[in-house]
Amino acid sequence: MSIVQAEGNRGGGEAMLPPGAIRVIVHLRVPSGASERPEAGAPQHASIQRAREALLHELASMPHRVTRMYEAIPFVALEVSPEALRIVEKSPWVVGIEPDALVAPQPGTGTSHSFTVTP
Repeated sequence: MSIVQAEGNRGGGEAMLPPGAIRVIVHLRVPSGASERPEAGAPQHASIQRAREALLHELASMPHRVTRMYEAIPFVALEVSPEALRIVEKSPWVVGIEPDALVAPQPGTGTSHSFTVTP
């Protein structure tokens, strides 16, 4: 099983997204310690899956698209309408929301793997 699963058209579907759709990475609320113990295995994955499914159920009637689902970390990447974003912001299943944007490498770091987060 892979760590990342791409889900191109799960949810509202790309065709239903209005202009102004926003790409975000959502930090899901899971039981304490579940995201901190990778060795926990199946219980951790089940907690992440339950939180993700609960959030997607809240979004079921709103235009949205799942762009990435992660099995081992409590995050999901979404493309949402402004209305769907308001639901995500109020969800009890969400710890935090960050923009999902491409970022440029940091100059002078000596590695091509250093990135900054853009607001």
